[in-house]
Amino acid sequence: PAELAGVAHKDHGGEIGGAVSEGGEPGAYGASAQDEAVYIGGVTAAIEADPHHDAEKYDQQDNFDCHRNHSLPAAVCRFPLPHYTVMHKSNKVKDYFWNLQDCGDCGVHPKKIPIAKRPEMWENRGNLPKGSDTMEQPLDILERCFGYRSFRPGQGEVAQHLLQGRDVLSVMPTGAGKSICFQVPALCLEGIALVISPLISLMKDQVAALTAAGVPAAFLNSSQSLEEGRQVWSGLRRGAYRLLYVAPERLENQRFAELAAGRDISLVAVDEAHCISQWGQDFRPSYLGISSFVDSLSRRPVVAAFTATATGRVQEDIAFRLALREPVKVVTGFDRPNLYFEVRRPKNKLTAVVELVSRRRGRSGIVYCATRAQVERVCAALEEAGLPATRYHAGLDEEERKRNQEDFRFDRRPIMVATNAFGMGIDKSNISYVIHYSMPKNLESYYQEVGRAGRDGEGAECILLYAPADVVTARYLIEHGGEREGPEPDMELRRRELERLNRMAEYCKTGRCLRGFILDYFGQAHGETCGNCGSCKGLFEEADITVPAQMVLSCIKRVKDKLGYYVGAALIIRVLRGSRDQRIQTLGLDGLSTYGLMRGESR
Repeated sequence: PAELAGVAHKDHGGEIGGAVSEGGEPGAYGASAQDEAVYIGGVTAAIEADPHHDAEKYDQQDNFDCHRNHSLPAAVCRFPLPHYTVMHKSNKVKDYFWNLQDCGDCGVHPKKIPIAKRPEMWENRGNLPKGSDTMEQPLDILERCFGYRSFRPGQGEVAQHLLQGRDVLSVMPTGAGKSICFQVPALCLEGIALVISPLISLMKDQVAALTAAGVPAAFLNSSQSLEEGRQVWSGLRRGAYRLLYVAPERLENQRFAELAAGRDISLVAVDEAHCISQWGQDFRPSYLGISSFVDSLSRRPVVAAFTATATGRVQEDIAFRLALREPVKVVTGFDRPNLYFEVRRPKNKLTAVVELVSRRRGRSGIVYCATRAQVERVCAALEEAGLPATRYHAGLDEEERKRNQEDFRFDRRPIMVATNAFGMGIDKSNISYVIHYSMPKNLESYYQEVGRAGRDGEGAECILLYAPADVVTARYLIEHGGEREGPEPDMELRRRELERLNRMAEYCKTGRCLRGFILDYFGQAHGETCGNCGSCKGLFEEADITVPAQMVLSCIKRVKDKLGYYVGAALIIRVLRGSRDQRIQTLGLDGLSTYGLMRGESR
């Protein structure tokens, strides 16, 4: 009825969109026969009609404070979150809030309507232009959809710049909440936001979480059935989604490109943006087509690039290859103070990892291995020790990988043994330790993997088990492509990867602060010590070993000259310590000038 139009107060974000209940039947939220359910700004509300209230007066009111005198027919409650008022025949006011809270000023206790769980709250809502007085504010959306009252460091700054139409390059450590940075602006802006990510697990998790919060979101990737894909395509044509997640390869699909060109895309968020850089640790050629795709759209949206691990050189490359326009750079820092770093050199890694995990029984953790064979061996050893472990690598079928991943996420098996194929996009807050059974190929990968620990803010351990043979294994994986898909890298890419491998090996051998070593690599200033790593907590004594090293090298050379071939370390040690071993005498090594040169040293 026209007399109810006044309820669509301009502060409440829109016009009445049409009836929901009719014929006297209960409406979507239980409206009685005397009620009429209407859309106010696209939000379903049950309104009890009062033929005596002054609709015109209602229309004229704006920004009124809460009136405790509810006999006034035009009383309007002011509340920091979007809500609307309902007039009763008794001329009292009921308030319904999107965040399901009562108004503290009015003291009125309305019937709670679970609006936030209804996808319809976004459908028919109408697109709100940037800067509109009716645009819902970022903090409101943050609390209503995600349950947080404040942003983490960097999140609010990124959201603000995006809402102002500025391109952004954001570098935040794993677990810092990068997804909030683009999800909140996406729900403030008109149109649909496009999220580009190579991680199927991330797409599934984030879309599931958004849907549960009442936000219509979807993804398109190779894991979907034909029917699931059709449903998403249909929803796209109808404009049913606020966020759509796709892999970078999807942008090369002509059908998708044509559909996207006809949609109002408000924001393009590029996750794992370091993949676009050939200086990065995980270059993916498909990322190079993102800027061309953006240029093909009818209207260029604001573009945001996100990464957890990018050196200064990689950051510059990201901005250049994505064609970001005068981007605002938001770098929150790489330090995760709650993570403890340690490098160990055990004689037997398998025994060491079983002991480490056994001491942490009842806690959730990840053990990363370099190869599938290592995963199988370590997982079997943990299970044999009675520990609830499961496994994940590319050699398992999809059903088993999914089952094992769910067992880990829900703590049915809180220990995951995996290759680096596992973990990206997995948001599990209670991981209290990450153990690397083998050294990763670079510091970027290492820091991203250990960053999955301690997301709840509690202390977490990052322990790397190092052996010189790890360097050999990592070098082999670099030269033969490891388990990566895609074309064989060219010689320049391989050279860069080997350079990063050398830095990773330096980390494993250094006696200085481990956190400081990592922060130096990423270009962040820091103190001399951190007090929370194996180096800072250990007792180290510097010594000049130049002369002993010369003795060892001299012995190796003389044995080689004598025999014509190299021998193992054990034989060199026996020569230096002056052993009377029969083999040494038979070979004539007891006559060398270096024989017994280090007799007083321990083995």
